[in-house]
Amino acid sequence: MTTRDTVLEVDGLSVGFGPQAPNALPPVIEDVSFSVRRGEIVCLVGESSSGKSVTSLALMGLLPPSARITGEIMLHGREAGEPSLDLLQLSRRARNRIRGHRISMVFQDPMNCLDPIFSIGNQLVEILRWHNALSRVEAWRQGIGYLHAVGINQPDVCMKRMPHELSGGMRQRVMIAMALAGKPELLIADEPTTALDVTVQAQVLDLLLRLRTQTGMSVIFITHNLAVASRIADRIIVMYAGQIVENSSAESFFTRPAMPYSRALLDALPTVDMIRQGQKRLKTISGNVPGLAERPAGCRFFPRCVHGVAAMCDSGSPVLQSAGADHLVRCRRWEEISA
Repeated sequence: MTTRDTVLEVDGLSVGFGPQAPNALPPVIEDVSFSVRRGEIVCLVGESSSGKSVTSLALMGLLPPSARITGEIMLHGREAGEPSLDLLQLSRRARNRIRGHRISMVFQDPMNCLDPIFSIGNQLVEILRWHNALSRVEAWRQGIGYLHAVGINQPDVCMKRMPHELSGGMRQRVMIAMALAGKPELLIADEPTTALDVTVQAQVLDLLLRLRTQTGMSVIFITHNLAVASRIADRIIVMYAGQIVENSSAESFFTRPAMPYSRALLDALPTVDMIRQGQKRLKTISGNVPGLAERPAGCRFFPRCVHGVAAMCDSGSPVLQSAGADHLVRCRRWEEISA
């Protein structure tokens, strides 16, 4: 439901690749719908191959031209009366004006995103001048300010460094500074802490929380690490095999998960009680996320679900249904499982 506080609304988004019908493979993501409120941090979680990164690339307009995309991605205006934009209907030029300005993205591996032959300052200045009518001197001054804002000591020195001269944590901070340079309403972060050690992970998460508070921007944070999600998320969206299977507040998700897949993910987390009881092995989910040609006709989690019931779960794809206030789940048995 759209409100004045909604910055992004995704409705029925599906993305497919490969040949057209009749030999087309099923969509990689299918009927994905959710919204992001202003100032909200939404975490997309799930195992690899669940469709999280494809969803983010579709939002950014970074999928190849051959991708088959249907649905709506509505970016709502900041001010009352400002028109909403369907990002999928924009021309390439119009989309380029949006990308990096109103919507920015931070990728998992900053070393592969930074140009190795240009200094940090040159790359940051280019972004600032692209989005703003600035002289090079003024862009350089503002670039130092952005590096300072993301917690880099001696930002004037960092501006002159090459990417390979920085640590992984500093490179990720530089990428966040570049993403902020366009003053975005929405920041998409695709597993930005995965390649970092635990201490630097915590610093980057604290940085994102601080920047959200200071700027009021919304964040879509993609991760497979529920411990990370528990630290920063206002809302959790769980994806599995190309579908959203649960969408709820973070508090509801971590205290009252409704989807068996969500329960299995939480059960796989290490806990203090496990250590006290001398348990040496973590719980695991048997099997793997099904490939495009292997998806079952019914609930896609049914072959791995300990609560699955034949004739109920293995035919007809379940729909998202209400499991409480502002809580959706894709499971026919959630009520009896939760009882």
